[in-house]
Amino acid sequence: MNPYWIVIGFSACVQFFFFLRWLHRRTRDDEIRRAFVRDMAINHLPHLYHALRQIAGIRDGNLRSGWMRIVGSITTCDRTKH
Repeated sequence: MNPYWIVIGFSACVQFFFFLRWLHRRTRDDEIRRAFVRDMAINHLPHLYHALRQIAGIRDGNLRSGWMRIVGSITTCDRTKH
C-alpha cells in the first residue's frame, strides 16, 4: 500500500470528524435557540402584553385585540410534532 494513501485517508477521516462535530454543535445551538424563543413567547410575552395594556389603560389608549391572537397561536402551535 502506498504511504500517500494512508495520509490522504487519515486527513479525510479527521476532516469528517470535524464536520460531524460542527454539525452536532450547529443542531444543538438551533435547539437551544428554538427553546429560548418558545420560552419567551409562552412565559414572558403575556406578562409584557399585560403591562402594555395597563400602560395604555392609564394613558386612555385604544388597543386592538388582534395582536393578542399572536400569543395564542404561538402557545397552541407545537412544532415538536412535525
